[in-house]
Amino acid sequence: PVSAEHSATRDNNEADYGAHRAIDLDFDTYSYTYPDQDGNNWFRLTLDQVHCVTQVIRYTSDGTTRRTWTCSDTQCTCTGTYCSRYTLTVSTTGTLPDNLPTV
Repeated sequence: PVSAEHSATRDNNEADYGAHRAIDLDFDTYSYTYPDQDGNNWFRLTLDQVHCVTQVIRYTSDGTTRRTWTCSDTQCTCTGTYCSRYTLTVSTTGTLPDNLPTV
């Protein structure tokens, strides 16, 4: 990922809990997302190019898998804890290249 952002950060402490902590590959750090002014929690990940996303895994700080989303070309389904509280949407922005493989 080239960037991460979320609705709000715990205690406004970007250094310790900012969205970038979710993609730093360090299990000793973590991002902590708080609701925005409308009460919504969200997290957005930006990749460097178009990728076929087939799975997204949420790990805890000790490396335990909390939730796994498995994605087809139309939707993502969740297994694990508290799946009913979350949704995952994979999308693109901008113009797509003409030479993408079919899924």
